[in-house]
Amino acid sequence: MPSHWYATSPYPVDVLSEKYGKRAWELCSTVTGETWEKLRTEVETQEELYREFRGGGAV
Repeated sequence: MPSHWYATSPYPVDVLSEKYGKRAWELCSTVTGETWEKLRTEVETQEELYREFRGGGAV
């Protein structure tokens, strides 16, 4: 059985989607990766998207 990694969002994706509409559709409540490295890449992508909504500030 192959490994499967996942991480959940620390911010309310549903609230952001309601507030920002289509712009927030790329945010995910849960991201997955077949390896730890792939999961980290997915998490970093989500963090970058979230920073856009926070005006470039820290997550």
